[in-house]
Amino acid sequence: MEDPENTESPAPEPGESKPEPQTGGAKPVTPDKVTKVGTAGRLAETGASSALPMFGPAGAAAVALGAGAMYVVRRRGGAGADTSAAA
Repeated sequence: MEDPENTESPAPEPGESKPEPQTGGAKPVTPDKVTKVGTAGRLAETGASSALPMFGPAGAAAVALGAGAMYVVRRRGGAGADTSAAA
């Protein structure tokens, strides 16, 4: 029984495929085929939001806290520190 979900056709043999050239733009579009679309509303806002100035200092504080924590752990010789070379 054939799977109805599988609708793929078998791959062509080498040399069997003959692609057709694309003909887009061969005929000009006539005005009766063009539909005017009404515009309403505004364009999407792009650029920085008003919350962006808060993210900079918060990120800098997070980096500073992380660096401070690393300094304290290394200074104390905490977990994972290699103390075998210390004299």
